[in-house]
Amino acid sequence: MPIRNVPRSCVATSFLLFTVPASALPMLLAIVIAWHAAAGPAMAGDWPSFMGDGDRTPPKQGVPLVEHLDHAPILWSLDRHLTVGKGLYPGHMNAAKDRGIDPYYGGASSPIVADGKLFYAYFRANGNVPTQRTRWRTMDSEERLDLMPDDFFSVTADDILIALDIDTGELLWEAVEPDKAHNRLGHKRGHWCVTPVYADGRVFSLGSAGRLYAYDAHTGDKLWETVAVPRLQRQYEAHKQEDAPGLQFGNDLKSSLMAAAGNVIVSDHDLTAFDEETGEQAWKIDKRIISRHATPAPWRHDGREYLLVNDGQGTAHLVDPEVGQIVWALDGLGNQLGPVNVTGDVAILNASSPEAEEDRRNGLFAAYRLSLEGAEKMWQLPDEPRYRHSWTLDRGAERRAAIQGDYVYLIVGLDEDRLVTVELDTGKVLDEQTGGRLQAPYPIEEHLLVYDDRSHTNPVTASWWSLADPARPKRLHGSMGFAPYTTTGYEVPIEWPYVDGVLYGVSMWSGLVAIDLRHPGDAATEQPLTATIPASVAGTEDDLNAFFIQRGGELAHGGFEGASRMHAIDTSELSWDGKKLRGPLGIDVRGHQTFDRFEIDATADDDHKLSGRITSRLPAFDEPRNVEGRVVVMAHQPAWMPPADEVLELESPAAYQAGEDPGRLLLFLRKEDGAVQIDQITGFADQTTQTPPVLDTSELKITDGRLEGTLQARYRADRWTTPLVEEGDTAAATYTIDVELGGEVGDEVGTYEGKYGTEWELSADLK
Repeated sequence: MPIRNVPRSCVATSFLLFTVPASALPMLLAIVIAWHAAAGPAMAGDWPSFMGDGDRTPPKQGVPLVEHLDHAPILWSLDRHLTVGKGLYPGHMNAAKDRGIDPYYGGASSPIVADGKLFYAYFRANGNVPTQRTRWRTMDSEERLDLMPDDFFSVTADDILIALDIDTGELLWEAVEPDKAHNRLGHKRGHWCVTPVYADGRVFSLGSAGRLYAYDAHTGDKLWETVAVPRLQRQYEAHKQEDAPGLQFGNDLKSSLMAAAGNVIVSDHDLTAFDEETGEQAWKIDKRIISRHATPAPWRHDGREYLLVNDGQGTAHLVDPEVGQIVWALDGLGNQLGPVNVTGDVAILNASSPEAEEDRRNGLFAAYRLSLEGAEKMWQLPDEPRYRHSWTLDRGAERRAAIQGDYVYLIVGLDEDRLVTVELDTGKVLDEQTGGRLQAPYPIEEHLLVYDDRSHTNPVTASWWSLADPARPKRLHGSMGFAPYTTTGYEVPIEWPYVDGVLYGVSMWSGLVAIDLRHPGDAATEQPLTATIPASVAGTEDDLNAFFIQRGGELAHGGFEGASRMHAIDTSELSWDGKKLRGPLGIDVRGHQTFDRFEIDATADDDHKLSGRITSRLPAFDEPRNVEGRVVVMAHQPAWMPPADEVLELESPAAYQAGEDPGRLLLFLRKEDGAVQIDQITGFADQTTQTPPVLDTSELKITDGRLEGTLQARYRADRWTTPLVEEGDTAAATYTIDVELGGEVGDEVGTYEGKYGTEWELSADLK
């Protein structure tokens, strides 16, 4: 894997000046070095908690970044399954089976970075106390439940904390607590989502049965453990004694750990503090004081640290974390499920709109100046629908605000999301831009990463903005898939640490990933190769404008201009010598996570443009299967079909998939000047795959109003449906058809016969 080459941010340290004997200097130097290496606080460029350095806006570290997210390669990934997140669907389970993974839920915590390490906490079902097999939502049949490994249906699980080297992704240590975790089902909601925290050379994690653990961050040695959330421990013990009726559902914690004033703070509507060194309970505020979707936000004042918390019901409290005392309460706010933003002495809170007609659409951001006496409102956005926001579930815990320098970036809007830039001191709206579905603004250096949707999409999508003029962000490109298949969930607060030009995320299949946002430089060897892949061989409506990123003379990854996915081309098996590009490549043009395999043989010119041939090739099955059936006219349905003048349905051309529903191949014919154009036939394999097949129509002819000849189809698998065949992800078929055109909807207009599992080869010149 490539090694990061940007030095870590320097640690600003103040020293008292005093005189010591020369003989004592080596010992003093050793003490200072040891303190920084083993027990010091997180370094300036680190991200030691869910809240980052406190306000979830990473400090500028002076790293030049890429101008397009397509140019951000994956530095390394951890080859370990950690969680399925929201992915408890048959398609996800098929994908897991395809990758040889035994899926388990695992939670949805976020990584943290400190002391040169990345830490991540999760739980893994172990099956030691099994439960009944339980049907739920989309996993509603025995056939679908069979996609789950036996251990999935378990009361017991292991709490796990891992530490990785942030430069290489190497696993440094792993702490496993057998049978101490409660295996919890999250599905879309109810996720376990407690991110660990680092402080003073220690890392702390909360297990899914309420146990709080402390480990030496350098060695992974356990220092202590205690039951921090007794209700979760009682729930776990009771569930084990009830003949294990099924997996545990429920509104699990989404409040991450926080460290302050020598204590670890655990949130469960209430707040409880435990001494970092001993694990002894230091104090407890035994009342609802924080939303279960929120994490305490630190506020630093006069050399001390305080915590600002919101209860999710309209009240914010300032807490002294040293003694557990409530300093003041601010009532009359609007609901705010997720954590608040505090930067300097300013907090962004939902002041609530009295003019809103619906309670859940009354969000109205305001800025408050914090002091030990209270919070004074500085300004609020204009009370108009365009500046309000909803706080309904699915998106209620998302981050909508960020402060950087003299500016506040807010995501607002009821029927259309907009990015609004506000002057911090005055509240003056300086700029506002619409951009589809926007969710979370995330300042990084001189850029703004704006997530579109962290709840539903895989991969997570985002747009990339320039802050060269911080008062008026400039969109560099629109929404696109960002990183590998990522973990998502409703009402799940998710943050990815940014440190020294690298963003660290969580992937459903690749474990943890490091995404390199650093600008590679302007050398000619760094310029991307470009090629236009013909639609005929790729199976797309339009030609694909592909590019291959070079770094240091080697290929990093590939993608498509304007594509909805970031890493749409797999270059891992290609050979590149600086002039010629040869070998197998994978292309995922639809985002269904199954790469089509192609062969490419191309040469680059002085402008880095590739010319040559690309070939799609499949071997025949050992025993191709005979198929035959009717061809009928189908009604055109514009909601999900491409434009067509006539739709023909080949019934059950690939009926060898498992399951009850037969496949069908739909042909969409277009007419020009009253004549059907063969080269305008496209296809759709409903119930077989959501990805349209590639069709070779070169042997079809129209004679006297009849469509006759041989049609070849290459079916491309995705994992949202039952697998096509046991032989592989893709399969080809050859059909001989005889169809009379111009029939009425429902008419049988012909028949077909052929073979499924035939050889396929289709080549084309790169354009």
